[in-house]
Amino acid sequence: MALRAAGLIAGGRLGIDLLHEAVDVLATSGARLDRARALCDLGAALRRGNRRRVAELAAAGRANREIAQELVVTVRTVEFHLSRAYAKLGVRTRAALPDALHEQRA
Repeated sequence: MALRAAGLIAGGRLGIDLLHEAVDVLATSGARLDRARALCDLGAALRRGNRRRVAELAAAGRANREIAQELVVTVRTVEFHLSRAYAKLGVRTRAALPDALHEQRA
C-alpha cells in the first residue's frame, strides 16, 4: 500500500514505476482490493502520461485481452480504440500497424 501511495505522490515516470511495483507486490499478498486499486491507479497514470497506447501494444503483438488488462480497460474499449487507430492510420489489419506507426512517427 505504501508503494501505491508513493507512486501517486511521485507522479511521472517514477510514479508509474512505483505503481507497477505495487501491483506486483500486491499480486501475491492476498489483498485483492488493494491490488485492484493499484491497478486502477496504474491505468490512470499510464493514460495521463499518454503511454502504452493501444495501437502500440497491438503492433507489438499483444492480444486485445492482454492490452485491456495492462491498461485496466475493457476489451470493448481496446477494440474501439483499435478501430479508430486503423481508420486514422489507413490500415485494415493488425499486421500493418507496425509499419503505419513507424511512418507516422517519421
